[in-house]
Amino acid sequence: MKAIRIHAHGGVEQLRLDELEAPKLGPHQLLVEVKAAALNRLDIFVRTGIPGVPLPVIMGADAAGVVREIGSQVTRFKPGDRVLGQPGAGCGLCQQCKDGRENYCLKYGIAGEHFDGYQAELIALDEEVALPMPTRISFEEGAAIPLVYLTAWEMLVNKARVKPGDTVLVIAASSGVGSAAVEIAKLYGARVIATAGTAKLEKCWLGHLAGQLALACQGRAVDSLRQHQRSRSKVRFAVPVSAAAIGDRFHDGTPWRSAACLEACRGRKIARHCRQSVSL
Repeated sequence: MKAIRIHAHGGVEQLRLDELEAPKLGPHQLLVEVKAAALNRLDIFVRTGIPGVPLPVIMGADAAGVVREIGSQVTRFKPGDRVLGQPGAGCGLCQQCKDGRENYCLKYGIAGEHFDGYQAELIALDEEVALPMPTRISFEEGAAIPLVYLTAWEMLVNKARVKPGDTVLVIAASSGVGSAAVEIAKLYGARVIATAGTAKLEKCWLGHLAGQLALACQGRAVDSLRQHQRSRSKVRFAVPVSAAAIGDRFHDGTPWRSAACLEACRGRKIARHCRQSVSL
């Protein structure tokens, strides 16, 4: 089979299309023919040099495909099923894993970063990390779902505990994590303020939610939130990792830089990567 691997960190010249042996199945694994694999910002970070990546490594944390073979102990899937691969996995033995909180496992790893990923013609998936894929979506759509939606869900549902009546500011709402955060926040009955470049918002699917969103564009996102917060007490602040600064200063002249990290706040002070702390 062919797979995209890196043998060293660097630019795109490090990407190689290698010929490898097909993976051998364990009793609880599925052999999946990959139909589509996603490219995430994480793949760029891995290629350019995240510490601790075992080289060489197959790239990619997201993929969608069709089950070709199953191990002798597999019970939930059969050949021909359409599946997605979860991007991460824990040890499966600790209390966090048993409670369904694998991302808190001390041995948690992400495909394409801590172990071989999904940008290959064939992959072996443990049954417990395979997800059934609805027939109504394409393989390309399916491959774009897992990593960004799991990230946004963790921020909004598990950490920020979003609920009906909350106001959620999503910076870089046209990004993968950002668009997932918008959908999840609306699912929970929150009011969403979404920011992105005007051209991106007009082109992306967020246009279908235009009647429900308060769009704060052209560098006025934080100003609009500050004005809005004079009458409201709780805001959930979702910042995708790809967030870029929206303007250089507040409109009162105060310099600022948007957080370039995942953050989910509940009326707390945001100080990471900011020139001046901002209280929501």
